[in-house]
Order: sequence, then structure tokens, then C-alpha cells
Amino acid sequence: SGAAILLAKLCGGEIISADSMQIYRHMDIGTAKITMKERQGVAHHMLDVIEPYEEYSVSEYQKAALEIMADIESRGKTVIVAGGTGLYINSLIYPLRFCEAAKDETLRNELVAQAEKAGADSLYDRLSELDPAAAAKIHRNNVKRVIRALEIKILSGKSIAECTDKGEKSYYRMYAFDFGRMELYKKIEERVDNMMEDGLAEEVQRLMLEYGLTFEHQSMQAIGYKEFKDFFEGKITRSALMDLIKRNTRKYAKRQFTWFKAYDDCKWLNKPLERSQAEEILEDYYRNKPILE
Repeated sequence: SGAAILLAKLCGGEIISADSMQIYRHMDIGTAKITMKERQGVAHHMLDVIEPYEEYSVSEYQKAALEIMADIESRGKTVIVAGGTGLYINSLIYPLRFCEAAKDETLRNELVAQAEKAGADSLYDRLSELDPAAAAKIHRNNVKRVIRALEIKILSGKSIAECTDKGEKSYYRMYAFDFGRMELYKKIEERVDNMMEDGLAEEVQRLMLEYGLTFEHQSMQAIGYKEFKDFFEGKITRSALMDLIKRNTRKYAKRQFTWFKAYDDCKWLNKPLERSQAEEILEDYYRNKPILE
């Protein structure tokens, strides 16, 4: 966030969040959402978009974010995307196609009921018959994903693979940070400790009491929230809870490294962004940006 704000202030840009958990309102501590003070007057978008009991898809993010990007650029400003949700970032880099119309709540409920009655394997076997290409890419225990693939296939006749094919890349420059594993783990330790001191447990309790959330809701599947289930049930201690959040965060960080290392054009920085380096990044961006007719 600090790097994005520095870049925005230097070029008069605006920031779009690419964090799949910071879209939720009222979930501030566990998502480490940037405060109004920390934003330093820089416009931020795609934060606090929906209520925590609502579901949100990559396609919905893509549609909203692309509209915001177009508006920012129409005002002669620069778009800066900050965040670590790989699918969100991919949806902006590539013109992904989604079967948005292929939604039916009744059908989805029927598929959920089938999973509960006959088991996840029955759904997966059905998907294997109807859409073997999709089944080959989805784990049989990922019931939510299997249901979505079936829903798309039954309603549209298309494979979910067709809905997410990548097209030609949009123009961008990507930078990521790697301060070394030991420094990263130290920051994770400090972050979790600070979250607990700032009232993370109370935030989770408030979400459940005021908004009727359970650990089945999409928002409560996030690291920093889902771990509280066993804690509230008295199965683990507060110390064990904190260790579990830290461990899961470290695992997630490793997955993020794997994801972004796959981008050949991603440039890695090993120290916090300074003004001189930020100016070089902006110069590189504007020098190579295609001129639109």
C-alpha cells in the first residue's frame, strides 16, 4: 500500500485494490484494510464494496474494476493496482470471459442438496460426464467449484474452461516485493500480534452477532477469520489460535510467491520503494505505454 500511495502521489494516480477480502465492509482488522489516514488523500477503489454476508465473484470484480479503470484514464489519471489476489489481477491483465448469465439459484440449491445427500463424489462424477475438461482441472473435494462448473454447463452448454480463457494481455508494468523469507515471517508475526491487540477477536464476534455470519459464509473463509471456529468452540487456546493464523498466513505467502513468480515480466524489489525508484518505475511505464488513437 505504501508503494502504491507513493506512486499515486508522484503521478496523480488512483489506486484500485486487488484484494479479495478487502471488498467486504466491516472486516477491517483481519484484512489489514488501509485506513483513511493511511490513504493520505489518494483515491482508493474496490474497498468496502459489499456486505460480509454477500458473495462476490471474480467476474463481478472484473466488471466493476474495468469500469473504474476506464473512468480514471478518461480523466487523464494513471491506474495503480495494489493487492495480492492473483485471480483478480489476472482478470484485469487478460480480457477473461465469464459465463455471467449462467446463474440459477434454484439449480444451485438442487446441486447443493445433491452434494449433502449423495456426497461430493456424486457431483464430481456428474461433472466428469458432462464436462470432462472442467473435471480434469477441479479437485473433486472442491464442491463449490464443481457446483459452479455444473451450473454453467447445464445452463449454457459451455465448459467453465471456455469462460475463463485468456486472451491478449493488456498493457501493464508489474512489480512485487521480496524482502527475504526471514523478514517476511517476522512481518507476519508482528502483523498477527498487532491484529489481536487491535481487537480481531472482537471484530469476528461482532460480525457474527450483528450480521449473522457463520464460518460457512464466503467472507469468513479468509485467513484470520476461519481459524476462530475452533477457538470459539473451546478446542484451541488463544496462543494456539495465533500460531494457526501465522502458519496459514505463511502458507498463503508462499502460494503468492509461486503465483507471481510465474509472470516473466514481473520485476522483484528487495527493499521498500523510495522516491527515486518510484520515479524510474513511472518513467518506464509512460515510456512504453502504447499511444491510443
